[in-house]
Amino acid sequence: MKERSFKTACGNKIQVTDRSVKYMQNYIKTLVLLEEAVDKITLPSNEDELCTTIDFGREIGKTDCLRVPRNTRLNFAVRSNKELCQTPLRVVMGAERQSTSKFTVIASNKNGVWVLRIAYIGPLAPRMPNDPYFRDKRDTPEFKEAFNFWKEHALLWDYETMGIPYQSTWNEVLRK
Repeated sequence: MKERSFKTACGNKIQVTDRSVKYMQNYIKTLVLLEEAVDKITLPSNEDELCTTIDFGREIGKTDCLRVPRNTRLNFAVRSNKELCQTPLRVVMGAERQSTSKFTVIASNKNGVWVLRIAYIGPLAPRMPNDPYFRDKRDTPEFKEAFNFWKEHALLWDYETMGIPYQSTWNEVLRK
């Protein structure tokens, strides 16, 4: 894909790279929504990260992040694309996606250039507790929030983009 950039409400741009596209589900639809969402975003002037959710006020699609009962069996899967992070993801199988009007954009400022990290249909969710970001931060409130969130949520397993699911526990996954 040719690198693209989208103009923000504040006149700046968010650049979309091949790497950010690899993390997107249904990237063509996501890019169309991204262009509309970025047009509503004002980038922070004193921060290096943007994590925001835009409410379109209309149904835009279905989210892959679902609330699951606490007693739901814990299943995990790894992304099939070996170029992407191979951290296990908590997944649920056979559930139905839920309609949403929300779209999330996460971008980083790299030497004055805003680069899209990921964009997806659905509200902002914390990182998975086993994200490498938390490797040395297990005692932080941010980790505890993520852990509690992912005890009650899971991504819908997608056979096209994820490996075969397996049963495990968060304790086992966090030990790896």
